[in-house]
Amino acid sequence: MSNCSNSPLFIKPTCYKIFFVPPPQVFNQPSHEVRTEYCILTDSLARAVFRYSDSLNDRQVRLLDLNFGHGDEVICLDIRTYRIDDLPSYIALSYTWGDPNDTVPVLCNGRIIDVTRNLKEALWQFREDRKRLVRQRSSTMSRGKLVRFWIDAICINQKNNKEKSFQVGLMKKIYQGACHVFAWLGPADKSSDLAIRCINTIGAMVEACGMENASELFFKIWHELFFVPGGIRRLASVNPVIRNVDGSLFTVSGKALKDLFDFVNGRSSQSNLLPITELKNFFSRSWWTRIWVLQEITLSRDTHFICGAERLSRIRSNAFIQMYAALWTITVTAFREDQLP
Repeated sequence: MSNCSNSPLFIKPTCYKIFFVPPPQVFNQPSHEVRTEYCILTDSLARAVFRYSDSLNDRQVRLLDLNFGHGDEVICLDIRTYRIDDLPSYIALSYTWGDPNDTVPVLCNGRIIDVTRNLKEALWQFREDRKRLVRQRSSTMSRGKLVRFWIDAICINQKNNKEKSFQVGLMKKIYQGACHVFAWLGPADKSSDLAIRCINTIGAMVEACGMENASELFFKIWHELFFVPGGIRRLASVNPVIRNVDGSLFTVSGKALKDLFDFVNGRSSQSNLLPITELKNFFSRSWWTRIWVLQEITLSRDTHFICGAERLSRIRSNAFIQMYAALWTITVTAFREDQLP
């Protein structure tokens, strides 16, 4: 149950800032009474600010419960400490903090804590998507149960250097133990929505070929399709057997490969041409530049990229990138050969 109703302050849900206004009668009182009223107000403000009730050791972590809410209602969180070897199901968040001076208040255990605007936007989106988030959890997770998050900016007391040191040492276990890792890329725009739809569509076609981790194999196949006369017709008439990088053999659907090739080079429809500008903008978002990204998403059992209301699995994203890298290499090679005298 949310502690928001027990907050010592009245907060208008549609506001991003919280204002403390003395009652009208204060202005008509003698100066010493005004000072008394001001001291009471200041004391109330101090009590309203969230403070950590404990200091974590090297075997403890905190998790957040994201409370249900609608629209512009204030974000409400509950925080609780757990032992690292006795954690409930949770989602670990990977994100950029954004401008540390651009903060907005949310409620944690009914008290005010400032978070960066980028984190607040992520929490708002996750709360809006709560029903979908619950459906994605394990079959034992019912709609009525909590959606827990691990978020470094709140789950770690950033003013406690000893605690921060302990938590850095647990980072690997935290991301490995999460049922999901959500990589928050920021709010959506028309460009990002188009890019994600493209990646999801082509990534699914790559997965249908069974080649989501096979950039070198894609390079060989793309080379045959581009440069070997009759390569497309031959590929469509057989199901090639391909040796994987680990030495194993697998059969690829020739039709699925031809469909993929026709789709990405515009043969099937000019409307299917890759949205290069939108893809560039998507992969230029600040999250992709973080040095911790590789650890956070590769340690997870299941990673999803979240951009506004759209989402993209790491497996599907990787499938698209493998295909695109091979296609780009072949295209550059073909262009250079055309330039030769």
